[in-house]
Amino acid sequence: MNDQHGEGTGSHSYDNSQQEQNKENMFDARLTHVLQTQAERIHFTPQLRNTIIQRLSPRRKAVPRRRLALASALAAVFLLIFSLITALLHLGQAAVQQFALTQTIAAPAELAHGGQLLSLDPTEHHLVYQPMNQPGVMYVADISNPVTSNFLAMRYAHDVDWSPDGSQLVTTVSPTGTTQPLLALVRVGQYMIPLGKDAEAASWSPISPQQIIYATQTGDQLSLWQTTPSGHAAQALQTVQVALSVQRLLWSQDGQKLALIAAQENTPSASLQSLPAQAIYVMDARTNTLSEVVRPGNFTIGTVGWSPSKHYLTYEQSDAQGHTTLHTLAVDQHKELFHITLQKKLLGWSWAPDNHALVYSDGGTLRTYTLSGPTIQFPQTLATECYPFWLKNGRILYMHITNGVGKLAFLAQK
Repeated sequence: MNDQHGEGTGSHSYDNSQQEQNKENMFDARLTHVLQTQAERIHFTPQLRNTIIQRLSPRRKAVPRRRLALASALAAVFLLIFSLITALLHLGQAAVQQFALTQTIAAPAELAHGGQLLSLDPTEHHLVYQPMNQPGVMYVADISNPVTSNFLAMRYAHDVDWSPDGSQLVTTVSPTGTTQPLLALVRVGQYMIPLGKDAEAASWSPISPQQIIYATQTGDQLSLWQTTPSGHAAQALQTVQVALSVQRLLWSQDGQKLALIAAQENTPSASLQSLPAQAIYVMDARTNTLSEVVRPGNFTIGTVGWSPSKHYLTYEQSDAQGHTTLHTLAVDQHKELFHITLQKKLLGWSWAPDNHALVYSDGGTLRTYTLSGPTIQFPQTLATECYPFWLKNGRILYMHITNGVGKLAFLAQK
């Protein structure tokens, strides 16, 4: 009898234990469903989901508990759900860097109606722009008040380059009747003055406000010279052999590498600057060695620029069919880092100050190529957005055009 009672008691205890186990299993299933439902409402990349999953501790094996213990566990689980959703939202926000339009400034008429931003000085106070359909005509304006500070700075000008302190520009000009381009200086707020020297191309040393580098060429012999803003006697620096005619000089920010952009034509003249560029050389200023990093092909080269890290050289390339790509070379490694195929016309580009991304305008829409860090989102707009400059404070300056009228505008991170 006792045995029968004992067997009955054991069976009853087993049934209760099994019921509790079943309840816990049902609870686990419901909990899993709740977690999955909540997670599906939050849309992130697979990589982000994997990161969250990896951060979760391994699930502990369920053990029978009393109702009080189960209630405590239930409260803890809901706290876990809340913490998980909060963490997902936080990581999701961190994975996207959102920008917003924060300011617009009226532009001078010559810029507002089809003008093109060309250059921003190193101190980020002044810009150079060219009015529409006026090649060689360039204005300088202060970013903070471009309308009142607008000043006609040069005519017949080619490429321009700023002094390190942002107070002056150097350029080469080809006035009517000249057979060779001439070196000229532009002080902010003043009209250009000639320096009395022939020069196919010129660039300001990024490490000295008193050092202007310019080039002359005879056949395949390219000579580099040094002079000062006051036009002191030039000093010869280096002579190198270059098969093509050099049109532009461009220093890396540390003054250690000099890019030479050249045209296929091998006879320098005043008309050279109107020819399309087709090759790029890089000279190491420490060793004076010259490398051809972009060889001539069935394409032309547009804008060229160094990244802030001084290791990457970015250039615009257009093929015979008019398709445009933006290429970035890792110069020290002698390889292409990446290239971007544009859907429409390239309307300006700029590197982020920390080198993590590149912003560019594809036919009037701002886009980015990100090397590291979060994805970047710009506000949706019907305006035409072009000629961006990524500023040192993280904002992006660009032309914001609506109804055919352009303004200077700023994007800032939210």
